[in-house]
Amino acid sequence: MKKSKLFIFNAIMIAVVSVALLAVPASAAKRRYVSIAAGWVTGAYFPMAGAISRIAWKHLKDKGIKVTAESSGASVANAKLIGAGDTDFAILQNDIASYAYNGKEGMFAKPIKDLLGVCTLFPEHVQVIARKDSKIKSIGD
Repeated sequence: MKKSKLFIFNAIMIAVVSVALLAVPASAAKRRYVSIAAGWVTGAYFPMAGAISRIAWKHLKDKGIKVTAESSGASVANAKLIGAGDTDFAILQNDIASYAYNGKEGMFAKPIKDLLGVCTLFPEHVQVIARKDSKIKSIGD
């Protein structure tokens, strides 16, 4: 079951990246470099971006398109890199993408409206805990 989900994920990623990259005009330079801003090299997103770039390179090298994973300052920095046009793709946490798009005060000087979600990499579960002797019994409390 896990292998089939991984295969489907990889196939979707290859298709999405390929379609996005094939929009490059034929008159562009012989080799086109496409970057993925991926956070710290010691984090979870960088190895994933590296895997995506290797898969994309395997399928796009004959078209002269090289995809690279780039170390960055994580989600907030990645959104700003997209907004400045300094990277082609970026990995962001969903809440940071929303903050960037809406220009959350204190994080982003202005909204970054040219963000486009391509895919979800994996679910990030959150556990909320409270002390047993507290009066908190639900999220609503």
